[in-house]
Amino acid sequence: MSLKAFINYPISSAINKVFFNEMRSRISLPIFLFLVGAGLATTASAELFSRGGGMVYDSDLNVTWLADANYAATQYAESCGAIGTVDGQMTWPEAVRWAENLDVGGYHDWRLPTAPVDDASCDGKPIFTYGSHCMGGEMSHLFYGDIKHGLGGKLGDNIIKTHNANYLLFHNFSAYGVYWTGTNFPPFGQIVFNFHTREGFSNANSKSVHNYAMAVRDGDVAEVDVESDDVESDDVHPEQKRAPNCK
Repeated sequence: MSLKAFINYPISSAINKVFFNEMRSRISLPIFLFLVGAGLATTASAELFSRGGGMVYDSDLNVTWLADANYAATQYAESCGAIGTVDGQMTWPEAVRWAENLDVGGYHDWRLPTAPVDDASCDGKPIFTYGSHCMGGEMSHLFYGDIKHGLGGKLGDNIIKTHNANYLLFHNFSAYGVYWTGTNFPPFGQIVFNFHTREGFSNANSKSVHNYAMAVRDGDVAEVDVESDDVESDDVHPEQKRAPNCK
């Protein structure tokens, strides 16, 4: 394993000791001690990693995101309306089915991001995950996280306008920016938590409302060769991606 791969290798705490001992056996003691002193001979700090194929790995939460933040609209444009939705918005049951039916990178276990029922990190909420600066949910963590953990969003600002360099790992965020989570609002079976990327706010909606959806899956994925990656990385409106034979 190269030093570069070692530094950037996301690894679970369960195998930290094995990995640590392996690296110790492969390099000389002076070099190993230098790396320890520099903070490099430990597991990699939690970060976002592009895996190619339209996927981004979050080593802090150990989840993989679709890089396209409005993939349902992209699907609709590229399939001439056969799958997805014209603008990417869906009711909650539609969004759940959409995520469960995804096949990206050979993975079929995609889902909507989760949020805790009661997020103590939220500002100005008496009960439940409601308010600003909620860091417990997967989408809110992505929004508010710093350069190591997320997109650097700020309360009151749209993620499209205020973000850090990690934003370039993703594309196609909606300007409207209300995204479903997969977590029900406990007192009411027809209410589900959502997250607003337009302002960093956590809220809830009826399942019949039409919101956007991002897909995520548990764990890391195999890295895709960038040269063979045909997934567009720029933020292009779905109408501009429409196949030429669509009528």
